[in-house]
Amino acid sequence: MSTYKALRKNPSAPQADNTLLAALRELPLAALSDNMHRNIGTVGLQPYHRPGEKTMAGTAVTARSRAGDNLTYLRALEFCRPGDVLVIDGGGDLANAAVGGILSFYAA
Repeated sequence: MSTYKALRKNPSAPQADNTLLAALRELPLAALSDNMHRNIGTVGLQPYHRPGEKTMAGTAVTARSRAGDNLTYLRALEFCRPGDVLVIDGGGDLANAAVGGILSFYAA
């Protein structure tokens, strides 16, 4: 584990197998949630796509920061590998976007 000022980086999990990811892409998100016993962190999520060829699935890289501060997320992208999915905890703030044009451009 390395430390950079207030940032703590834990070792990344092994990346998920492509066969598993392909199977997960076929499942509705609600079915996954039900089978995880409605684990915390899923309140208020809204679907924004339909299952298809480009449905997002991958190994999660998580980041948590205070509301409105996306510097942590920019730094977290440095720890993402191709195929990883960045999952952001913005503390439930609904007044600020966690991801905008700059962060999307940088992620791509």
